[in-house]
Amino acid sequence: MSLPIKKNYLRRNRFNIITMVVLILLLIIGFYYNCINIHYDLENNDHFNILTINSILAGFLFTGLGILSSALDKPRIERLDKNGYLDDYFNGIYIGIMMHVLSMMASIFIIMSILGQYKNVFLYIEQIGLIIGTIFFVKSILRLFSIIKRMRNS
Repeated sequence: MSLPIKKNYLRRNRFNIITMVVLILLLIIGFYYNCINIHYDLENNDHFNILTINSILAGFLFTGLGILSSALDKPRIERLDKNGYLDDYFNGIYIGIMMHVLSMMASIFIIMSILGQYKNVFLYIEQIGLIIGTIFFVKSILRLFSIIKRMRNS
């Protein structure tokens, strides 16, 4: 019985999985070929700004999660959830939140200057988390608009 659930889970979340893999590959290629630059000379203020941006976007994603959760009392939306069609919506928000939190943690470690030789790795993590988190933020907002439209139509 676990195989069909896993198969359905992967099928319903294929867009999130494909998006995540493609973004990571594009970012790695971009960093490798210097299409995307890591700025090693950023000051602590810049990392505070990145930390602030991540915090705000993660907060908006949490608000979107609350909106989506409150929509579950509508019969039409509840049917979609019971049949697993909202998995993509929820998991897109979860991925965005995780990426922003990962970027926030990297920013905090960079600001604290306790990284030594691993600072470059945390610079990559900070920027990759910010980019992927922002893309999933936009995706989640667009998906929330469609849910709100369905709520208003029902």
